[in-house]
Amino acid sequence: MIRLKTTIFVALAVLFSFSLGAQEHTVTLGGASGWNRIESENGLSRVSGYLGQEALSLDSSSVLQSAGPDDLYLSFDEAHFPRIEGTDDTGSYRVLSNGLRNSGRSRNRRGTGAALSVPGAGGIVLRGSPGTLFGGMGDALSFTIEFWLLPAVTENGSSLFRYRTAYSGSLGQVYQYIDASVFRNHIEWTFSNIWIGSNGPLPRVTLSAGDNLVPGIWSHHALVYDAEYGLLEYRVDGLVQEVRYMTLTGREEGTRMPSFLGESAPLEIASSFSGIIDEFRISRGARQVASVDERHRLLVPFNRNSGRFVSRPIDSGGIRSLLNRIEVVESLPSGTGTAWFVRSGTSFYDWTEDSPPWIPVVPGKPVSGLEGRFFQVSGELYPDASGQRSPVVTSVRLVLHADEPPLPPPRFLVEAGDRSIRVSWKPSIDRDVAGYLVYIGERPGEYLHPRSPVDAGQNLSLVIDGLQNGKQYVVAIAAYDDAGRTSPGPLTAEMTVRPSAVNNNAFDSLSDQTTEPRRILPSNGRQ
Repeated sequence: MIRLKTTIFVALAVLFSFSLGAQEHTVTLGGASGWNRIESENGLSRVSGYLGQEALSLDSSSVLQSAGPDDLYLSFDEAHFPRIEGTDDTGSYRVLSNGLRNSGRSRNRRGTGAALSVPGAGGIVLRGSPGTLFGGMGDALSFTIEFWLLPAVTENGSSLFRYRTAYSGSLGQVYQYIDASVFRNHIEWTFSNIWIGSNGPLPRVTLSAGDNLVPGIWSHHALVYDAEYGLLEYRVDGLVQEVRYMTLTGREEGTRMPSFLGESAPLEIASSFSGIIDEFRISRGARQVASVDERHRLLVPFNRNSGRFVSRPIDSGGIRSLLNRIEVVESLPSGTGTAWFVRSGTSFYDWTEDSPPWIPVVPGKPVSGLEGRFFQVSGELYPDASGQRSPVVTSVRLVLHADEPPLPPPRFLVEAGDRSIRVSWKPSIDRDVAGYLVYIGERPGEYLHPRSPVDAGQNLSLVIDGLQNGKQYVVAIAAYDDAGRTSPGPLTAEMTVRPSAVNNNAFDSLSDQTTEPRRILPSNGRQ
């Protein structure tokens, strides 16, 4: 009775799994599944999407080229967020302390992250290695200090940059500092004893912006010193705010005053600032005044060209699978958009960029006539006209009617003969079966007989001869459809059989029976 119940349960399970196989099958890119199925992408980056899942957005990492070799770089990207006793992105500045927090991808200006600064946390403190701009005594030469800023408030005294050091000269101990802090709603830079005039170091040089900081609005700040001309400039969003000539005359035609920085000392960034800072960079060169196009690239977060990705070919398992539709989880801010394309084929080895052709589809709408085994999806993301907003795609799901390989015969019989076996079976319940393969071997799970598998076509029985009497063989059967014998469905359970010249039917067995050989009793009834 127990064996009967088990058999019924298995039969029901087989029927239930077949019913499920006839339903829609889905393949998801992104979301909880991740984006590992992407074959190529261009102009895109990863951001936080729906429910915090990794999503695709237009790349915001494109910026103006660095003014020169990077002396210090803090991208604040998620993968490179500075850690205590770690370094900046160049590896030249060691992190002594860090009270900044990762703001995540949703509040950054460029790349995949930014730094959130809150009052009292102390910002980030770094020390440069020898040879860096702030890593030891020497001529400052040309340099550019630049960063993106999103203030929460614009309180007087908020400190964005601080450097304190000293050196011994002919006038004794000389103390130096460089400060950038908020004063009357704009940033003011102050330099003390950095440039040396005919009467000694200049005790104080200041530059400030004419444009006010606006809470909740990003702005780009650049402090530029060109040692060739002695030109010190402060720029906001690519526009010059104030200029100083570090010459003996204070004018462009004067003799340049040398600059000098003292002993290595810590740099403090955002030590008392409330807001977000991103892409902090010090370059050993003077950034030239941006052209109109360069300024546009600087101020626009997203390239006005589209970004695109292409998935890997997705194997549905059968050559007659159908794509019913695609479903997309995306966010489309005003003015942004996406476009979606799919294609299919029986094999993808000869595919090119344009062949087979891409077919445009609308998410959620039925797709007709797209049949094959392999499917590929491509998406294009478009910013708004100003380049300020980007679509965010959290996931793409392909809904397929999968042409799954046929199920094996539900029942089969194996009969032993003289150096041969006869295998017969009931037909598979799948209606698109094109033939059957009979596997034979000498060990369970290993069907390595020279004739294995034997293609029976659409026959429901066959005889395999040339076997060795007394040797036990294992047998299993699979069905195949129009995909061919190279893509068969699952195997039946194994059966065992031992050819014999004495009793041709001694070891026949059924798929729901044990494979123990029958005992042959003497005629008197005793063993």
